[in-house]
Amino acid sequence: MDLLITVAAILVIVSLALAWVASLTLYLKIPALVKVFPSAFQLVRAHIDYLLMAMLLGVFVLLGDRQDVTYATWLRWMMVVGAVYNPLGFVILATRTERGPKPGFETWATLVGFIPATVGFGGAAAVLLANL
Repeated sequence: MDLLITVAAILVIVSLALAWVASLTLYLKIPALVKVFPSAFQLVRAHIDYLLMAMLLGVFVLLGDRQDVTYATWLRWMMVVGAVYNPLGFVILATRTERGPKPGFETWATLVGFIPATVGFGGAAAVLLANL
């Protein structure tokens, strides 16, 4: 569970940093940041998504402790990879002027990114339900 708590804490810090970068880019229009993040509104989406992932990790830690459940190592890693990778797409989109991923590889990379989060969090939910 320490892995999940550590990653959740790191994601909160990353989320706060993204909020600052988004604010400096959108409101103060700092030229260097605007150049790097022409679609800075996507940083707001990443900020919120990282907070949601941190909360999900925290909830599963608390529920696991409450139910006296230890998640398999592979399941914990799937949650971690999903929590980090899933919102990363928004950070990448913030560096572009397009509103979404380009058809082809980028679209598939985005969709494949949902798999670890789905398997990790869905699997943890199934473990909790099986232990009721």
